[in-house]
Amino acid sequence: MMRGKITLRLSNCFWCRFVALWMFFFFLMVPFSSHAVVVRGKVTSIRGNVMELDLGIEKGIQLGDSGRVCYNILIQGKEKPIFIAKFKITLVSDKSSMAQVEEKTGEVKVGHLVEIFFKEGELELSSDPPGGKIYVNGKEKGETPSVVSNVRMGSHVIRIVKQGNEPYEERVRV
Repeated sequence: MMRGKITLRLSNCFWCRFVALWMFFFFLMVPFSSHAVVVRGKVTSIRGNVMELDLGIEKGIQLGDSGRVCYNILIQGKEKPIFIAKFKITLVSDKSSMAQVEEKTGEVKVGHLVEIFFKEGELELSSDPPGGKIYVNGKEKGETPSVVSNVRMGSHVIRIVKQGNEPYEERVRV
């Protein structure tokens, strides 16, 4: 997984916030490892080179994600995928998405399987004092110190809040 370490000192002091911000960016850029997540679904409709898929925000799909279309055949009793197209997500709703076919070697049909790959990482967050509530993109993820896993690669807003201290918020790239 891609991993960044963030150590913050929650304070009302401007200088302390500046030092915390510097440490935040310095440690966040330290890569460890990453892994890809595969989300599978199906083509539900197609018109020209535009497909509707049964995958949406609920499955972690985002605008700009790429994937491929395939169907399976049996070879010596084992299913083998035959990949016939590549696509990019152009519109996303909660339960479905629209995708533009970018390359194809065969005819894409309703019911064909789709795979979308994306990378996730994690953030190691701590604060002084400990016990600050962690929010990633507005969703509570626990309290410091903590490792927040399954953070999609890309830009995120990290916010740490602890009563009696000034909240800390920053946009970061994982």
